[in-house]
Amino acid sequence: MARSGSLAEILPELTVRGVDPTVVCLYHREEGVEQQVVSAGFDVRFVKATKLRGRVRALRAIIEERAPAIVHTSIFEADLAGRIAGRRGRVPVLTSLVSTTYAPIRFADPKVKPWKLRALQAVDGWTARRWTTHFHANSNTVKEAAIRDLGIRPERITVIHRGRDTIRLGEPSAERKRLVREQLGLPPQAIVVLNAGRQKYAKNQSTLLEAAAILAPRHPDLVFSDRGPGREQDARTRLPSRPPRSR
Repeated sequence: MARSGSLAEILPELTVRGVDPTVVCLYHREEGVEQQVVSAGFDVRFVKATKLRGRVRALRAIIEERAPAIVHTSIFEADLAGRIAGRRGRVPVLTSLVSTTYAPIRFADPKVKPWKLRALQAVDGWTARRWTTHFHANSNTVKEAAIRDLGIRPERITVIHRGRDTIRLGEPSAERKRLVREQLGLPPQAIVVLNAGRQKYAKNQSTLLEAAAILAPRHPDLVFSDRGPGREQDARTRLPSRPPRSR
C-alpha cells in the first residue's frame, strides 16, 4: 500500500525472491508509477471507498482472499486503514516512514490547520505504537522524527535507505557526467545544483531561490536544475549573472 516510485523499483526484486505481492491503491492515477506497475502485470487493486470504514472493509476482504504474510503500508491514509485491517485480520503490519510529517515547518504552513495536524499526529502515533508490528525508515532523520513525534521506540524502527536499479540508471562516472552535461547543453566547467522536490511549503523552495539569487552574481557558471511535481514545466534554468571579471 504505497504510492511512490520506490514501489515500482522494489516489486520486480520481490518477485525474483519468491514474493507474490498484491498492491492496494487508495488513490487512482492513470499515469506515472501506477501505470508502470499495472503494465508490468502485477496484481493491483483499487479501493474506491473514500471513508476510513469503507477502506478498512475493502482491505479486510483482500486480506481474507490473499492471506498475506505481512501488510505493508506507507503514507497516513494507508497506514491507518492498513493497521486497522491488519489488526482485525491478525496479520503483521510493517509501516514505511518516508518523511518528517510533523516537523515544525508543517505547522507553519498557512494552508495547514495546526489543530487538525495535531489531531492526525495523535491518531497516527496511537495506532502506530499499538497496531504496527515494525517500522522501516528511509533515513536516520526520519527515524529520529518518528521517535520524537510519534513516540515510537527506537528498537522498533529499522533504517533502510532507498535503493535504485543501477542496471537501469547506471553507475556514477566522469564519462556519464560529461554525457549528461552535453545532453543538457551545460558546459563542462559549470557548477550544477540539482534540486528535486515537490512545490510544497514544507520543502521551503523559496529559500533555494533566495540562495540562487545571492550566488548567481558571484558564480557566472552556476546552473540550478529544478525538478519535481507541482510545476507547470521543467524548470531547468540558467540564472542571470554578471559576466566574469576580466583578469
